Amino acid sequence: MVPVKLEGAARRFAEALLAEEALHIEADADADGIASAVLLRAALGDRVESAETILREWAHPTGVPILLADLALFPNTPAERAVRGSPRAYAVDHHPWQGVAVDAALNPYLLGLPQIWNTGVLVYIAFQDRLENLSWLAAASAVADHTWGPHMEDLFGPLRPEYERVAHILGALPLHPDVDVRRIPEMLGVPTSMH
Repeated sequence: MVPVKLEGAARRFAEALLAEEALHIEADADADGIASAVLLRAALGDRVESAETILREWAHPTGVPILLADLALFPNTPAERAVRGSPRAYAVDHHPWQGVAVDAALNPYLLGLPQIWNTGVLVYIAFQDRLENLSWLAAASAVADHTWGPHMEDLFGPLRPEYERVAHILGALPLHPDVDVRRIPEMLGVPTSMH
C-alpha cells in the first residue's frame, strides 16, 4: 500500500511537471535512472524537450526547466549548480539529501518515509494513469535497485521472471555512456506491455 503522504506528494509533483511547457531531463546512468528517464519521457510526452543519462551526477544548466531523476542533490555539486543555473528545477530521487531548494521534489527521505521506494517506482506512482502499459519497467527498476518487497507486490503483483530479465538488461546499459533514452524500449527487446 502506498502511504497517503507519498501519494499526495506524487500528485503535487506530477501537477507541477504537467504545468511546464518544456523540460530537460537529466537522469543517473544506472538502471533505476535509465528506467526513470524512460518513464518520465512517456508520462510527459511533448513537454520533454531533451533527455540524457549522465555519469557521476554531472548535470548542466539549461535554458528550460530541469528535471533531475535519481540524482542526489548536495550543495556545491554539479547537480546543485545545474539547479541554480536553470529557470526552474524539479527532482525525483530516493537518496538522502538536503539543503538544495527545488521548485518541487518527490523523495521519500524528505517525507520522512522509509527509503524502500526507488526512483522508477516513484515516477510510476506520480504518473500511474499515464504509465499503465509501462508498469513492467517500473517493476524492473525496483528489482534492479534491490527495493523489491511486499509493497512492490501491492503495486505490481508477484515478482515475475520478465521483471528480473529487464532488470539485468537495465543493469548492463550504463556500460554505454551515450544511451538515448528514447531507444531504451527498443534496446530492451520487450513488448510495450507485459500485462
